[in-house]
Amino acid sequence: MSETKERIPMDDIVNTILDKKFKKVGANGYSDAEVDAFLDAICDVVEELQANMEQVKQQLNESRAANDTLEARLQAAKEDLSAARAMQASQPVVAPVAAPAADQTDDIKEILVMAQRLKAETLAGAQQKADQIIADAKVQAEAQLGDLSTRKENLEKQVEGLKATAAGFKDKLNALLELTREAVDAAEL
Repeated sequence: MSETKERIPMDDIVNTILDKKFKKVGANGYSDAEVDAFLDAICDVVEELQANMEQVKQQLNESRAANDTLEARLQAAKEDLSAARAMQASQPVVAPVAAPAADQTDDIKEILVMAQRLKAETLAGAQQKADQIIADAKVQAEAQLGDLSTRKENLEKQVEGLKATAAGFKDKLNALLELTREAVDAAEL
């Protein structure tokens, strides 16, 4: 007689294990095939949880690598901003050689005003871009790390619960096996 392998739902593994009832065989025993099938199903769930935990660890490592990349981009943006400011500060002020004509003075003033406006817009744009990169990187990193940490904690709790339940089940099974042996030994006498 072949027992079919029972699928145990992961979301309620502890209660499933605790509530499992086996068919009694003979006066004091349980069906070895049924107990073995149930233990195989428990092992499958534990293996699946371990695989999920490995996947979560891999995603956590990928998130950390993405965070490092974003931090590197942020650092590059800060360096670009510093370089632009240093370049702007190092530009020498050139004194005019000869007094320009009145109409040239107005043109020069207009060019200087446009240059100052362009400088201010460029610096503001670079600062805004750097701030946006920082904000995006923080939000993305925090979201990924939070989700992965929560999943990891949940999986670790499930694994610990399964280990404890399996240990208790094993102890009960061993005690039951010992009682069965004693009953068989007593029946043989």
